[in-house]
Amino acid sequence: MNRSEHDANKHLSQFVNHVDEVIQQAIEKADKGRFVVATSEAGNVLLLPHFNASLRQNLTWVYDTEYGYVFSPEKRSA
Repeated sequence: MNRSEHDANKHLSQFVNHVDEVIQQAIEKADKGRFVVATSEAGNVLLLPHFNASLRQNLTWVYDTEYGYVFSPEKRSA
């Protein structure tokens, strides 16, 4: 494994840890409404109210406080 591959793996590991932290924040806020954890095309991890997330087309949903982990690119709007 060359240095760039090692650095890429380290970056991905940090990204996953950040996603986990944001999912935990969503779970803690779930009593205040439905929240979605999503990644943007720019690579940002976002925690948004469901309504706001459902209006944006540039997001990939990762976690929904009503349904849990999202394994499909289709958004759940119910």
